[in-house]
Amino acid sequence: MAGGYTSRERYLAAFRHEEPDRVPLFLDIGPPGFFTREINWFNQFERALVMLELGCDPMINIWLPTTMPGPEVEIKVWREKGPDGRTLLGKAFETPKGTLRQIVEETPDWCNYRHAFWVQRTLGSDAR
Repeated sequence: MAGGYTSRERYLAAFRHEEPDRVPLFLDIGPPGFFTREINWFNQFERALVMLELGCDPMINIWLPTTMPGPEVEIKVWREKGPDGRTLLGKAFETPKGTLRQIVEETPDWCNYRHAFWVQRTLGSDAR
């Protein structure tokens, strides 16, 4: 293509295992890490325009509502010390068909703001 690919054409070529003009570049960053007077956005559409101007290949995310388990599902969350002294976070979904259980290690950076939704929905009251 003489003038280069559009972002759409670049992604489609990559998805079809064809050789695009370059590797598609998507930066999943938020404005706090990128704000200047010239580079600023307030929604994902403005963000896409800024990213296009910078030569990136932005995507628009269409988020679905957060699903909530039915009343027959009980969610249990806990924090405990493991036998080796590590702090463990646990979450269990008790359902009529069985229990789905997850245990992860809480590292010193765990409650960092970058962990966003996992921390909110696990340690907070969001999903309750």
